[in-house]
Amino acid sequence: MTPLILPGLNGSGHAHWQTWLGKQLATSTRVEQPDWAVADLDRWAAVLRTDVLTGRGDALIIAHSFGCLAAIDVVQSGCPHVGAALLVAPADPSRFEIPDARLAKRLAIPAILVASRNDPWMSFERATFWSRQLGCWLFDAGCSGHINVASGHGPWPDALDLVAALARPSRSDGQRRPTDRAHGHAHFASLGISNPENDGWGRRRPVLLPHDNELVRSDRENTN
Repeated sequence: MTPLILPGLNGSGHAHWQTWLGKQLATSTRVEQPDWAVADLDRWAAVLRTDVLTGRGDALIIAHSFGCLAAIDVVQSGCPHVGAALLVAPADPSRFEIPDARLAKRLAIPAILVASRNDPWMSFERATFWSRQLGCWLFDAGCSGHINVASGHGPWPDALDLVAALARPSRSDGQRRPTDRAHGHAHFASLGISNPENDGWGRRRPVLLPHDNELVRSDRENTN
């Protein structure tokens, strides 16, 4: 799969984790919206759909904030050539007067929703609701704000783990599922990661464990 990075409102500047991640993933491409300041879901989805259809092979969409809503809309429209999606700190659709009913359908691809417990753009409770509506895995990022530059997320090694987990080959039953570090490590090279830190799996990286529909860190206690 080819990583396709989709920023949120106002784009992702040079200090943002998405820009850092793009440099780690040598095969990645980036969606460019005509106007990053206008939250127009239909227009954003149309641009993303074009990039997916004209890209190389299946896309692994890596979206942030409002970009997650565009990614969800495109996948739910049945757009081909989307292999997986990483949805980081989605913005709440209600903040943009988008009815839940428009996006509340299960995704037909493997996906991880990364949620922060103090995100001003979506509560953790709403993120849990959306992970269930979409049928995707939930990764508890703890108290990480909106997972952007303001919250200190420039270089963000967790993103590499999550991408690698989604990029692993399909199982014999045809399903791709997030997995543990032993499986994910072998797939960094296939994504063109140029210089993974700490030999690929350092102490800062989470161990991904399935628990119902959640991915939880085994190295810390989850608290409300």
